[in-house]
Amino acid sequence: MIFEFKNLGSIKEAQIEMGKLTVICGKNNTGKTYLTYAVWGFLYKMLISLDLEWEAYDSKMEEEIKNQGYSKVDLISFKKEFLDDVLPKIQNAYLEKLNQVFSANEDNFSATQFKVIYNEQDTFFEIETRIPLFGGWFMKEAKSNILEITINNSNTIEKRGLSNLYKGILQSFFFKEKIILLTAERTQTRLFQKELDIVRNELIKHKRFNILEKNISNIPLPIQENLDFARETENIIKGDSFLKEEYPELLKEVETILGVNYEVNDGMLRVYDKKANHTIPHYMASTSVRALADLHLWLKHQAQKGDLLMIDEPELNLHPENQIKMARLFAKLLNAGIRVWITTHSDYIVKELNNCIMLGNVSNRTEILEKYKGEYSENDILKAEDLKAYIAYNLPDGGSTVRKIEIDKYGMVESTFDETIDKMNEISQTFADNID
Repeated sequence: MIFEFKNLGSIKEAQIEMGKLTVICGKNNTGKTYLTYAVWGFLYKMLISLDLEWEAYDSKMEEEIKNQGYSKVDLISFKKEFLDDVLPKIQNAYLEKLNQVFSANEDNFSATQFKVIYNEQDTFFEIETRIPLFGGWFMKEAKSNILEITINNSNTIEKRGLSNLYKGILQSFFFKEKIILLTAERTQTRLFQKELDIVRNELIKHKRFNILEKNISNIPLPIQENLDFARETENIIKGDSFLKEEYPELLKEVETILGVNYEVNDGMLRVYDKKANHTIPHYMASTSVRALADLHLWLKHQAQKGDLLMIDEPELNLHPENQIKMARLFAKLLNAGIRVWITTHSDYIVKELNNCIMLGNVSNRTEILEKYKGEYSENDILKAEDLKAYIAYNLPDGGSTVRKIEIDKYGMVESTFDETIDKMNEISQTFADNID
């Protein structure tokens, strides 16, 4: 899936192809977060924009279901209809709402252009054999492109409308995964979430709805979602992610990195420090512990195969040693079936991702893994074809853009960090050479 933007914030033009792991690095104020918010907003808001008519299927499907109790859909035709007709409408609908993602004035995005391109290799038809839908079933015929929709109660169609059928089909084909975006503000969301709720309750109590609406409208939608995640912690912990059964060792990964255990008691997140042997409220914990709290809760209680995890600056407040461990965690998550999108300023993360690629290409891997036993395993291997990486950079005449980073058997062939590191080394050597 490829996302194209023009005139998005400082971004003059950008094309981002999403991989199983997508990495965007670059200097400050080059549009990395803008791109991340905009892509998240489309994937998150997409289904809300699907209240569109599919005239080509309406009468035929409705007649077949009422007469036979089922209808058959040619998935190839359905895909073509989606790409040629429906997707452009969804893109336009999203552009009209793009300002809501950033909680900004519509005028800021009046010149913005947006397009989604599906690659031929993008999978559209990975669906279960039988999927319950509104009192009926989807059922794909074996080794064919025909999907049968069976409705047990014909009134279902009349009550819910065919648009709901199409929305359900699209959700199964294209956007089945859930998406979470952990913003760079994540260290603070739990701190001010309760304060915001207190203020909100007071405003509601005194019927100051105009002030309430103004306060909420100033917070970008991704941060609002982070606040809601913190607000719903007590309900979130009632669920289990697929990792509990299939990859239980991954559930402890974040806690192992930090040397803590996260606990939720009476709706309050608390942290047990293994070294200090005591428990403290989340708000008293270090910024690194706060930065990864929601990631841990999501991995433990909500993550499912095919989900997309987006993190703005995963290195936030982490020591270089733990930044390296985070890079290996991303490789493990990919191998478990979770997609990852990150923006980063961390040379350590980029270089460790390169190590994970090289690990998959060494000829004596058994010996290498034995040498680094306890640090690396087969689950840390990252395939070069699964990684899409980009550098965001400023243009000479103003604004910014991105360029794709070439990836080979050694990993990413360039980054924005090497020049700075080389310069520092040169200066250090010059100073050292001139000390009496």
